[in-house]
Amino acid sequence: MTKLELLELIQNGENSGVEFKSSDVSSSELAIAIVCFANAKGGRILIGVEDDGTITGIRPKGREPLDRWVANICRDSVKEWVLPYYEEIGVEKGKRVAVVTIDMGVNKPYYVLDRSGKPVFYMRVVKECRIIKSKEELGRLFQASGLVHPDLIPITSAGLDDLKHEKLREYFLANRPNPIDIDSFSTTQLEQQLTTAKILTESARGKVPTLWALLLFGKNPQEHVPQSEVIYAHYPGNDVDSQLLDQKIFKGTLIEIVENATTVLEAALPVPSDIVGLRRKERPAIARKVLREALVNAVCHRQYAITGPVRLLLFSDRLEVISPGAPPNGVTEENMQRGGISVPRNYFLFQNLKNMNYVDMLGRGLEMIYKEIKTATGRDPRVEIKGEETRLILWRADLIVNQ
Repeated sequence: MTKLELLELIQNGENSGVEFKSSDVSSSELAIAIVCFANAKGGRILIGVEDDGTITGIRPKGREPLDRWVANICRDSVKEWVLPYYEEIGVEKGKRVAVVTIDMGVNKPYYVLDRSGKPVFYMRVVKECRIIKSKEELGRLFQASGLVHPDLIPITSAGLDDLKHEKLREYFLANRPNPIDIDSFSTTQLEQQLTTAKILTESARGKVPTLWALLLFGKNPQEHVPQSEVIYAHYPGNDVDSQLLDQKIFKGTLIEIVENATTVLEAALPVPSDIVGLRRKERPAIARKVLREALVNAVCHRQYAITGPVRLLLFSDRLEVISPGAPPNGVTEENMQRGGISVPRNYFLFQNLKNMNYVDMLGRGLEMIYKEIKTATGRDPRVEIKGEETRLILWRADLIVNQ
């Protein structure tokens, strides 16, 4: 946004898409304003502008930078994920105004918690934030939430240039039976094609990548979605109190992360062998296809609204794959261990990984993991769901215990 565009917004006053906030705004007041816009059609919050349009400018919130303060409110005080676009614009006599752009929410309804811990729902109506009290209004918001998917959230800090053109070209050329060569498209045609494919979506900043597209085609996905990295730690014992042998952070597209992390895990696991007749038969501690399937499940089905990364903890007797977020509705520890259930949280990410032959729509991946680990070790893999975290425990066939 330019200085002239900002001054025009201020001159036009508050409306259904613009809210003025003093620099002294509290975290609870800002959280309510964010919820109001996310539950409506989105809008802009101008921090450093009084109700009458007087520009007073922004001031620091203690030692914390203002952009981080806003991001923390979106993460901690607003329930359901809101990803704001933050910018500061100089206006007059050294004064700066913070513009916080909130897109129309895709995970409605959004809410804040009152002092007793009960959810309170708000929505923007003309120039006011109104509490939603009627069951009918709240019902419409819940109904709207079923029409969209969390992996279609617009990543407003990114643009078309943040996607790898060659990967997009490969994607459309592999579109059978009607391959498309996007190199022949004009910029307008390309944007239309990418929007139709839900790779780009409309936002207050124009057309920007969707979450699933950035994760699969992004040049640097972690710049915009830092929680999409995967952390690996290797311990010689069977708990985290033992000395750390190795630690890595995997970044890149989800495909690159899965391949690189699988290779590192495979290299860290011994491959003992048995002599059967005259031949040597290798017996990997955990089969590569099990490692790969567990990683794909973790990055595909995790909840990206939670800021933590997927973690891989390798111990002397097991591998733990820890994913942020409890499973989607209808998925329990019992039916996950039984296999044959497929309820994707991130539908478009899941669908496109399927098209790339990385996942199975029939939910047979966990069933395969279960059988492989049971056959190799005589023990059942374990799924643990604790709060907003899902942990898959895979036992090692070599059963090396380092003291």
